[in-house]
Amino acid sequence: MKLPDHGPGTGAKEEIFFAFLEEVRAGNPDGADERFCWLVSDLEKGPLTDLILSAGLEGVTGDVHKVVAAVEAVSMLQWIGWEWAPLILRPVVRLQASGVHALDEYDRCLQEVEGKELLRLARRRPPGQPALGERDAGGFLARALEWAEAEPHDRLRLVSENLRAGVPLEDTGEVLGVGATLLFLQESLREVTHRVTAREADERMHVLTGVLALTRLVRLGTPGQRILALLLAGYLPGIRARQLAPRAPDSGWWLTPLQRLVETGSGPAEPPAAWGEAILSGKPTGLLPIIAEILDSGRTIERLAEEPSRSAPTRPVAAGLAIKLERSLADAYRTTRCPHRWIHLWASALSLSLWPEET
Repeated sequence: MKLPDHGPGTGAKEEIFFAFLEEVRAGNPDGADERFCWLVSDLEKGPLTDLILSAGLEGVTGDVHKVVAAVEAVSMLQWIGWEWAPLILRPVVRLQASGVHALDEYDRCLQEVEGKELLRLARRRPPGQPALGERDAGGFLARALEWAEAEPHDRLRLVSENLRAGVPLEDTGEVLGVGATLLFLQESLREVTHRVTAREADERMHVLTGVLALTRLVRLGTPGQRILALLLAGYLPGIRARQLAPRAPDSGWWLTPLQRLVETGSGPAEPPAAWGEAILSGKPTGLLPIIAEILDSGRTIERLAEEPSRSAPTRPVAAGLAIKLERSLADAYRTTRCPHRWIHLWASALSLSLWPEET
């Protein structure tokens, strides 16, 4: 599709900035696109990132893609150069302005920021400081389990309490990332006797990718956006109605070893042939024993990421979604500083072992 060529804009930059956000809220893709085109050539990368992330956060509780697309686009521009912003960001803008969503939960999070003085109290993790997961692995996992078990409003409360207690934004984001992966594992492990359908794969993926995008935003956004992203994570479509049930009969068999296993080894293990075979031949129950054997031997599983990375693009159905999910989990594994980060790689391999083979 060829996007329209808008002429030069009129009015002050600040007026156009707020007019853009109003067009996004009104669900007017053409109006938002027009005002964005007037702005993009005059804004530096900082204000431009602010604009795109702000628009995405406002609509994220209605459609996770509105912030996922923004985070992916900003990350890409940091890699290829901001001179590509007019081309890369216009489709994102049109997506963000597609559809109108209620702002009740967004407004609730704004009120939490103001009422609990989170802008004053929330802090970043200082360079060189050990992460929460490195200092207190058990406490880190307990927070992730608590968040995953909670209802949406309680998730907001837990995040707010953590930030007010001095838990850094980065550590809180990693807690939420592990919590979302636990929910994804629960959905995936309820039925492992057959491959999922394309629709089921898409639904399960959105239990996870939206939260992981919001945790990545902690590395990209303004102080207020970082806080809002973490508060909003529990309200996302796909995750809002799901809670971890650790005492359910179909959860105990995997949650018990998960809490015991930690990745603290000093050297990577060579991926065994059984690992790739389990992924490619659809044997999901064969994955955790391989991981457990490696971790119990005192080695790390980082090289196990190689097979999911190779396998995702070859999926016969919805390869693009498989790549998106694999990349999100690989990034979470690389950036999480906690000995329980291995669950992200398990989730990646598990999803591919259950991936649909036909539509």
